[in-house]
Amino acid sequence: MGKRKKHIMKNSDHPSNEEWVKYLKHELSEEEAHALEASILDDEFEWDAMEGLEQLSTPDSIDNTLKDIKQKILKRSDVNKYPRRKYNYLADVRWGLYSIFLILMIVILTIIIIQLLKD
Repeated sequence: MGKRKKHIMKNSDHPSNEEWVKYLKHELSEEEAHALEASILDDEFEWDAMEGLEQLSTPDSIDNTLKDIKQKILKRSDVNKYPRRKYNYLADVRWGLYSIFLILMIVILTIIIIQLLKD
């Protein structure tokens, strides 16, 4: 199997994680910062993300916040925590047999009643 991609929008016009951190730490030049802001103007989700990250007290807290978010996601998505229920095919077969039996009984009773009425 191929390697997993680390960033789902790697080949797009969206800023990378490194660009976000540099922007928030004010390490980008004025032109680069303006270009980053212009690239996210049309995307409301990215704009909200930038505003939220700017509200953090220090740029170092960004890394801690991202780590906390990743840990919470991993904790909530634990596969073993909620095991997948097995589908019970036997129950479907059983109900199918019950319904066939019931239909046969109705047909047989109907034939017997018709025969009794003829006599």
